[in-house]
Formats: sequence, C-alpha cells, structure tokens
Amino acid sequence: MPSKFKIKLPRYMIAKRRKNGYAFYFQPVKRHRPQGWKQGVIRLPDDLNDAIRMAKDLYRELQEMRIAEKGMRDQSPETRYYPRGSIPWVLTRYQQGKKYKRLSKTTQQNYGILAKKLLTWSNAAGHAPVTYLTAEIIEQFLDKFNDTPHQRNALKRFLHMLLNQAVLMGVIDKNPATGIEAQPEETHIHIWTDQEIAALVRHCDKAGRRSVGTAVLIAADTGQRQGDVLKFTYGRDYRDGSFRFFQNKTGADVIIPATQRLKLRLNGAAGHLVGNERTKNPYKPFNFRHLFRKMANGAGLGHVKFAHLRHTCVVRLARSGCSVPEIAAITGHTLGSVETILKRYLMRDSSVAENAITKLEAGKKSDTSLL
Repeated sequence: MPSKFKIKLPRYMIAKRRKNGYAFYFQPVKRHRPQGWKQGVIRLPDDLNDAIRMAKDLYRELQEMRIAEKGMRDQSPETRYYPRGSIPWVLTRYQQGKKYKRLSKTTQQNYGILAKKLLTWSNAAGHAPVTYLTAEIIEQFLDKFNDTPHQRNALKRFLHMLLNQAVLMGVIDKNPATGIEAQPEETHIHIWTDQEIAALVRHCDKAGRRSVGTAVLIAADTGQRQGDVLKFTYGRDYRDGSFRFFQNKTGADVIIPATQRLKLRLNGAAGHLVGNERTKNPYKPFNFRHLFRKMANGAGLGHVKFAHLRHTCVVRLARSGCSVPEIAAITGHTLGSVETILKRYLMRDSSVAENAITKLEAGKKSDTSLL
C-alpha cells in the first residue's frame, strides 16, 4: 500500500494507486482462507467509505467461516464449509453457546447423532440458508423417517430448537418448524410388578451380574434415569443411607433416602454402585443396555425395559399413598409429568381403590345407621 495513504484500513483490505486515485481490494492471505472461500481477491467499491464497509462485512464473514470450520473438523470434508445462515452454520453457533455447554455429555452425544442427519440433509441441498426452509420442505425431510416415529420426532424437536436459535440470531423472522405435528409413537409402557423386579434381581445375582440387579433396584426405588444410576458412586452420590446427587439431565439437586432393601443391598459398597464385575470399571451405556437385555431374556422377562422402571417408580409411590409433590421430589419429574403418568396408569388401578377405602375406613368408622 502506498505510503501516502494514511487511513488505517480493515484487515485484508488493500489500496492500489491508479491514475485517477485508488482501487480497493479485499485479499486475505491464502493460509487464512477457509475451505469454500472461492475468491482470493475481491474488488471493492471505488468510494472509500463503501469499500471499508464492504471489507468489514467480508472480514466478519471470513471469520465466521473459519470458526465454523475449526469447530466442526470432526465432520466429513464435504460438510466443513458452512455458508452464513445455513443449518451447520447455525448448529456451530449453538454448540459454542453456554446453553449447549451446560448439557450433559450424554445429551450432547444424542444431539450429535441427530446433527449428523441434519448435516447430511443440508449438504445434499448445498448448505442452503435456512431462510429457504418452509414447513413443507421440513415435512418432506421428516417423512423419510416415518418408519421410526421416535427418531422422526427427535429430529423435529432438534431442528425446531436450532431454528429457534436462528430466530434469536436474527437470521430468520419466524420458525418454519413451528406447528409441524409430531408423529404418534408407540406409547405402551409396561409397569413392572414386584414379582418381575425380584425375579430379575435373583437371576442377575445367580448369573454373577449383581451390578445389573443393583441398577434395577435403584431405578425401581428412586425413579432415576439409567445415565444417573450408572454414575452413582459410594461416598459421593450415596452415603449415610441416602442418595445425594445432581440429576444428569435436569441438573436438579436431589436428596433421596434409600429404601430398606436398597440399604441392605448397598451395605459394604465401595466405588461405583453399578460397576462392571469383569472390568471393575463403570458401564458404558451401550454395554449396559446389551447386558441388561441378556439378563432380562435369561430371566424370562423379554418384555421389560429398564427405561420403564422410571414410570414404575411413580406408580408404586402413588399406590403407597404419596402425593404428586412427594413423588416429584423423589423421581425428579415435573408435577405435570407425574400427573400425566398417574392419569394414564392409575385410572383403573384396583390397588389404589383399595388403599383409598382402607384410608376412608381408618379415618372414620363406617356409618351403618342406614343399613
């Protein structure tokens, strides 16, 4: 740049002397150009103020592309270039935010699985800006997953969340995924019986997998998620006959007194409460799911699922006469979620009706004067 040009120019902006003044260019060095930055030299307007404004905009876009490229290097090469306003561009900024970083590792991993499907879809469309998305286009994408309703609905929720992020960033005015209905899922949840719980625990103990039986009892009596149960350690999460921990998904601070059978089960425990007997290490979720299924099938309980123990705990507590707030304090559900579960599973529960009559008669002698 000529020495007589005294104005400090934005980075990568250069001025070249011409007969009638100066010509302005935006020219980032090659090593600073992210993949997808097609032009090495970009001619800027002849007006100095306009040239500076355009150079600043180009520099901002260049930096955003570099940040996106750096943050997603683990993706395949064809998805590393993220144009401004595209799905992966929005995704990268979401992943850089405080809200995402506060999520548990398990939730981040689950989001990562969904993100890969969205990135593949975005890549097939040339990473078009989200401004082109309509409800119809989104539904066409989601319809590819109609055979797996749970996955379809998870993708819909995740995409809706990302597009809300785009709205907050001012990329779009409204979320095109709003109003798209979720596909009905198989909603049958099996409420474990006391006999099924006992049978599986006995089978696990006989098979040398006491840890799996312990996990079943903890989930049945506390209503905690599998991810939390697998991480419980003696001294940190369980001590003095009580569970004290921060829930993995909600972050809620929970204190739950252990039932008598759990106290007996955990007597003399050390380290991870649900540790792998073979490796002496905590279970990885996939390995535990596989082993649980093996134990359940071996006990003749192929129809049960570990995840259903959470609902089972809610129902068992209600049968014992616990109120909705009391149940929520133990399981970590919201009050509304507890009420929804109870409406569904206790409507025709004979044991609840029997408990109610027992309480009625215990509190007031039956009036037989009309008999």
